[in-house]
Amino acid sequence: VRTDITDRWNAQQAAAEQAMWEDRLRTAVADGLLLVYAQPIVDIATRVTVEEELLVRLRDSATAQVLPPSEFLPQCERFALMPKIDGYMVGKAIELARAGRNICVNITGQTIGDAAAMHQILEGLAAAGPTIAGRITFEVTETTALASPAAAAAFSRQMQKVGCRLALDDFGTGYGTFTELRHLAIDTLKIDQTFITNLLDDRNDERIVRAIAFVAREHGAKTIAEGVESEATVERLAELGIERAQGYLFGTPRPVHF
Repeated sequence: VRTDITDRWNAQQAAAEQAMWEDRLRTAVADGLLLVYAQPIVDIATRVTVEEELLVRLRDSATAQVLPPSEFLPQCERFALMPKIDGYMVGKAIELARAGRNICVNITGQTIGDAAAMHQILEGLAAAGPTIAGRITFEVTETTALASPAAAAAFSRQMQKVGCRLALDDFGTGYGTFTELRHLAIDTLKIDQTFITNLLDDRNDERIVRAIAFVAREHGAKTIAEGVESEATVERLAELGIERAQGYLFGTPRPVHF
């Protein structure tokens, strides 16, 4: 009996917490508290910004503090609220693409697996047209692609159809191989910063980055190194054949004003 009571109490607590987060997210969207930040992605050869990755932040309604993703996305993932956030961010990506900016936007496995959310996203992209959609790259983590290969493949085909591009994010961390992911129409491989941080001192990291650059070239995909913080690292990346870079060296995420 005690176990049943405890289980019911836990279920009630979880339901109450979910309702709280749903209300908080709904209020955030309505009151403009869900913020869009952008971080530049530069061409290593020219040092010109060629794309921007959109990143979400949340302004706390009580304190007015801007919360980083680590303080609210885990809860949104727990309660299956990511489709709402992803849909909001895709809408903002379309808005920026209309203004001529090349945009990268993250999309989660929850959203890819949500038929209603995907229908809404695809409708928005189709309405925008191929020129606008062609300025948008969707970032899917390697872990997501490996966890749900059929869903990821279907998403890849849908994005191709409307004219968007696909980037595989955090590449190298999912313990997969590019061969396992060849069914995806991948335009870009984003190399996880764990291989970039100690690139100048760790020969294993250097070998991995060189191998990723080779595989990307063989498959006609671009490469982006994440977490770049020094000029010396940029020079080494160029020697290894990496084309683009993202990190604090080129700019921190900054708020986008609409």
